[in-house]
Amino acid sequence: MRYLKQMSTSIGAAMMMGLLTLATCEASAAPEVVLRVDADAQLTLRVDSLVAEDLDRARYFRLYHYPGMFEQPLVDEMKWLRVVPGRGTGPSFPRSDPRSPEWATAQAAAIERYAAVFRRGAEQHPGASFALAGHLYPRTIDMIGKDDSPDRVDPSMKVDGLVVLPQDYDRVSLILSDWFTGLKRAGAPVPRYFTPTNEPDASWRDGQRSPQSFADFSRVLALRLKQDHPDVRFAGPCTAWSHPGPRWDRWRSPGWVERRFIDVVGDVTDDYDFHLYTKELWAHIPPDPAKIAPGRLQPDARLFESMARGHNEVWDFGKADMMLDLVRVLHRERWDEPAPPVIITEFGRQGITPQLGPWSNPEYFSYLYATTLTRLWMTFMDRPEITLTVPFLLPVSDVGYGDRRGHAMYNRPGAPDDPTPKITPMRDFVAFFRDLEGSRVPADWKGVEPSRQHGMFAIASRTNDTLFVLLHNAPAQPISFTLDLGMQLPQGATLQRMRWDGQTPARFTDPNPADGTWRRDVAPEERVAHTTITLAGEETAILRVPLLEAAKRRVTIERIYAREHLVSLDQPLSFNIQLDAAQLQNATGATAVVGFASPLGGEAGQTLKFVLNGEPLPDTADLGITHGWRAASLPYRVPIPARMLKVGANHLSIMAGDNGVPTDALITTVRLDVRRIEDKAREGH
Repeated sequence: MRYLKQMSTSIGAAMMMGLLTLATCEASAAPEVVLRVDADAQLTLRVDSLVAEDLDRARYFRLYHYPGMFEQPLVDEMKWLRVVPGRGTGPSFPRSDPRSPEWATAQAAAIERYAAVFRRGAEQHPGASFALAGHLYPRTIDMIGKDDSPDRVDPSMKVDGLVVLPQDYDRVSLILSDWFTGLKRAGAPVPRYFTPTNEPDASWRDGQRSPQSFADFSRVLALRLKQDHPDVRFAGPCTAWSHPGPRWDRWRSPGWVERRFIDVVGDVTDDYDFHLYTKELWAHIPPDPAKIAPGRLQPDARLFESMARGHNEVWDFGKADMMLDLVRVLHRERWDEPAPPVIITEFGRQGITPQLGPWSNPEYFSYLYATTLTRLWMTFMDRPEITLTVPFLLPVSDVGYGDRRGHAMYNRPGAPDDPTPKITPMRDFVAFFRDLEGSRVPADWKGVEPSRQHGMFAIASRTNDTLFVLLHNAPAQPISFTLDLGMQLPQGATLQRMRWDGQTPARFTDPNPADGTWRRDVAPEERVAHTTITLAGEETAILRVPLLEAAKRRVTIERIYAREHLVSLDQPLSFNIQLDAAQLQNATGATAVVGFASPLGGEAGQTLKFVLNGEPLPDTADLGITHGWRAASLPYRVPIPARMLKVGANHLSIMAGDNGVPTDALITTVRLDVRRIEDKAREGH
């Protein structure tokens, strides 16, 4: 039996099994777009020594909170859904003075409470690792901090902050070390990852010193844990709102919390830890409406289109890639070594009003939240350095805090009088991805018009007998494409869909239109008879294709970075990428990924031109795509033939086209994605 002894029913379950070519979405012309999926190949993504070779469910498919917090019926439900809780906050230390007689007793009791939860979690989810971020320190060791620092976090995320004083860094670090020791003595597993403070940019209040004092404390704590508990991976900075600003000043030296953490703690941290939240500006009432900039609130909820109206706090369409690329370059610049892995311990869509619920339109608001989760999930799946992703999505809402929130599979709509959990639409969202797993498979879009390329997503994987292709079309307009598998489409191919059907609310306070519904297939509901596929606007789909043969080839895509970064485009630029012979062996080509940013977007006719090793590249970057954007950030992908690459220094020159570039434009980073192919039959010979 499932949680609450019920299985939710897919909104689309009443639809009869039909042919994919009879999809309800219409395309205006025959498709010219192609999705090439190399079903007979296995894909490895590599950066430095970090690799991603499969869609590991323990790596990607997690829920919020840590194991052991939930009753067995909900644990059984999560096992059926094939998800595991992955991250929470703690410890919360006793609020008494650590020097007082009652401290030791209170601390021992607190350790046993955590140990009991962690032991139960190990029984319910054997072998499951989890992350933890520091929460409350002893009362006499912290203080309510000053809040005279610049406002660099979304107002909805600010909390009453605590800051550890410099004279207490060593003492707090020892208390934390003793906490880990106590867990081990109690026979409990310890967190795999530990971050000193949850969202320090929202909670660590030390005025203008906040970035430096947090980094200083983090370094002291990291060294203590490395000495006493080397099995715990130290991570940080775990900031809430790392949106870089118009000129990426937050990431320039001396920078804000993120840059300072890299510069001060990077050599002793095991993982970088970030939260990535896209801002909701349609279903949103600002905490102080008088301070909202004119025109900032959006007329509808479509994030892809809202960027052209100046919505700049969106991670979904390339900015997250640019930030993560910069992390790797900044770490190498500071420490002259490859950057460590990255964990994403929260992500979502911040600001759907009210933040703690209840949502006035649970179905439509859940759909909005799910679209951003999907796009960010797929972005993280394409990053070989990311080893853990935890969406802000709870198995069941907490009692006493956000009881009725929408970011949960089950919440408590009758709270506080009735805490009984009830199912939400997000449960079927989790079920939609239940079967997705397997070895990675190359999947590449061809022929997508430049203005929508950053809104097209595809991730493919294969098990022994099934090919999975996870698809997402972010623009509001439908798209038709041809599926190219390199072979005839086998019988038995199916499709799951997740999209909004019918009318949408005109205003976020309006009730759901009678014909509006979030279709979310928890199982395949369409047979695929032909290779022409149509996706609706903001639709997600999972294609399944039966496979008869094992993979014959291995494809590796390795990422290599230029050291130059955050360089102004006021003159032609040169970026140097070093390639060795092994990186070029069996290379079939490469893609230059160029991060472009400017305070205001480009104009029609503005382009970037590229020259590699003295030879012009035929492709240009159309900056007009970003017209209307504010704090524009977009990675451009430029194909490079294998013959143009060489062992040693490769020089990529970037210059403005005939119509110039926007004022104060810059290149954030440049990397080469080199693609190599080898025959699996030759492995081991």
